[in-house]
Amino acid sequence: MSNLYSASFDDLESIRHIAEAHGFCLVKQVFSAGQMEQLESGIAEDYAAFNGTCPELMSCPSLSWVMVAPRVLDIARILLPGRICYYGESYLNYEDSIGPRTKSPFNTPHIDARGSRESLTPFWSSPTDSIFRGYRFAVYLQDYKNWSGGLMVGIGSHRGNLKQFGIGAPAKVEYKILKFGDVAFTVGWPETPLYNVPSEPGDLVIWNLRTLHSAGARRLIARPEMAMLPKFEEEIYEKLPKAFLPVPGPRNAVFFDYGNEVEEVDLYIKHRRFKHRPEELVVAKDWCYDNDEIRTIFKTNNITPRFDSIITYLCSHFDKLRKNGASNADLFSMRARLFALLIEHKEFSPYFPLLSKELFLEKAAKSQEDALNYAVTTVLKK
Repeated sequence: MSNLYSASFDDLESIRHIAEAHGFCLVKQVFSAGQMEQLESGIAEDYAAFNGTCPELMSCPSLSWVMVAPRVLDIARILLPGRICYYGESYLNYEDSIGPRTKSPFNTPHIDARGSRESLTPFWSSPTDSIFRGYRFAVYLQDYKNWSGGLMVGIGSHRGNLKQFGIGAPAKVEYKILKFGDVAFTVGWPETPLYNVPSEPGDLVIWNLRTLHSAGARRLIARPEMAMLPKFEEEIYEKLPKAFLPVPGPRNAVFFDYGNEVEEVDLYIKHRRFKHRPEELVVAKDWCYDNDEIRTIFKTNNITPRFDSIITYLCSHFDKLRKNGASNADLFSMRARLFALLIEHKEFSPYFPLLSKELFLEKAAKSQEDALNYAVTTVLKK
């Protein structure tokens, strides 16, 4: 089963071609009906278990299987030849009924890939127009082929000059009159073709981290295939909400990233780590994808884990506990865990290092305590 933007899960070459040509691909029938039932119950279970602040997915007992399902990893490897890397960038959306997450999704068109050799802030771009070596994977529980609420993407926006997609400068827009009975709206269509991804339960949606996208796309009843910029959807919806197909239920889904061990992914990992200040990393208290069981899964599947955010959280928490007079016994396990992660820590570029690994190892050879003091001080200054 394939068309211009979709392919069957077992047609790996088509998946690669579509994703590289257009910046995204709708992969059909990746998960069975039974697996989707398992995913749906797992989302509810882990959301309740973590009191609504779910950690990254590998730390969720009922959800981690999704990321390392054989079909998912086959797709990740065809998109990302070479060793793949997981860096804790995963999350879930969950509501037991339609609420704020469904009614107000993040519908501002944006790209995720950021970082350059000079700064972690700018959107990533390539002087050779190469493809960013990182992708986001999404599994939606609802039918967004026949209803509103799915993903909107800019076709081909993963390559070329960002300005033509409205990133860094206004996009070129052609205005048209859209009529609904006797009501008319002036609607702008950007130079970039837009597309509402028609995903169904069981599908896997993948898009490049440099692809322009937004959530919660609305579909017109009269023209369900028509994709518009969210601001024009909003203008029409405010006056004529019945012109659009409704959402089919709560916007429940899981999202996760994989990338290669390359410079641009390293910069993105560091951007994500620096985006969240240490005091905001409380969510990382439940991250445990560095434990022995999950490490075995990574090793078996040849996945490189990066622990930048866990290291940052541990440095912050360790420092607070020491300053509050915690005993050595209370700090023992945290100290051991942090030290092990710092020994293992490996970056894929020399830019914006978390700390000097060479200096850390030099200090560790003489005193573990001095090495930890150096690491904590350095990481928290970043």
